[in-house]
Amino acid sequence: MPIIRDDVRRLATVEAITNIAPIPDADAIVQAHVRGWTVVVKKGEFREGQLVVYFEVDTALPLTDPRFEFLGARASKTVDDVAYHVLRTAKLRGVYSQGLVMPLADFPELDQGLAVGADVTASLGLGKWEAPIPTGNGQQVGPFLSQYASKTDSERVQNLLDVWETIRAHEWYATEKVDGSSATYVRDADGRVRVMGRNWEIAEGDNTYWNVLARYTELVASLRPGDAVQCELVGPGIQANPLGLFDVRPVVFDVWRDRRVVRRRDWAEVIGQAEQLAAPVRDLPFPATPEEAIAQVDKLRTVVGRPERQAEGVVWHNATGVTLPELGNRSTWKAINNSYLLKHGG
Repeated sequence: MPIIRDDVRRLATVEAITNIAPIPDADAIVQAHVRGWTVVVKKGEFREGQLVVYFEVDTALPLTDPRFEFLGARASKTVDDVAYHVLRTAKLRGVYSQGLVMPLADFPELDQGLAVGADVTASLGLGKWEAPIPTGNGQQVGPFLSQYASKTDSERVQNLLDVWETIRAHEWYATEKVDGSSATYVRDADGRVRVMGRNWEIAEGDNTYWNVLARYTELVASLRPGDAVQCELVGPGIQANPLGLFDVRPVVFDVWRDRRVVRRRDWAEVIGQAEQLAAPVRDLPFPATPEEAIAQVDKLRTVVGRPERQAEGVVWHNATGVTLPELGNRSTWKAINNSYLLKHGG
């Protein structure tokens, strides 16, 4: 199903508009700021300090709900005979607009006394649009095996303003983020190799996940029971192949041992020769602010695909593998290239 109830992303939250700023040469629209996000809204529609529900990009809003009918004139996707509008990045008068804000009062089913930051995704019954997994995706045989690794999803930097000083106190390095299909390969407690996509375990067979493993046997050759390696599968037939690759390949971004993230300098001890498939480190200085983190990846070129193509962004990894509660007990966060999102959706 391309509409999923994501248990990681906070797609809809109660927020306060922190600032409203003009847009040069625009009389009817202004930019409203929520956390680290900017949303273009009609002038006079909102005020600073107003409580709103903020919907992040990728949220699928059902057009059967009268409150979202106004989005029906825009692009929609139909799933199980229900039409949805999926929120994407836009650019209006030179300003990136990401997500949607609506007055909290428009949602009487919510407690109007909810604190800023409250997650109301489940209360509103919302899900995330997820692109169909690759052709030949295989049969789902069970849930993601979370006893070996966490699901793959790093927090976006726009959501980290309030904890930025905590993050800055640690040492980080950046790797290129690639736009593909998430795959996790594990050797379970019985020594058997098992394969997962973003949310499900995939049965062994003639499908993209297992075919990649057959070609890149080094991914699991050195794993011992309890180990896991996580990668993004990229190439033809996956997400429209934005990097212009000629074959499907894995790009490793995380390694786990005993349910702990392994430091990159120790990866060879767990995955051996598969270390050569690692996501490339990008030589970027650690940004002073979240705004700088976004600016430094805008129009960033890839070193994974064809050189004229843009990178999706970067993932910043804790150099010692420490997980932080501020990051949802993860050791990574990400900055996405807004120019890339405009071209490829997101």
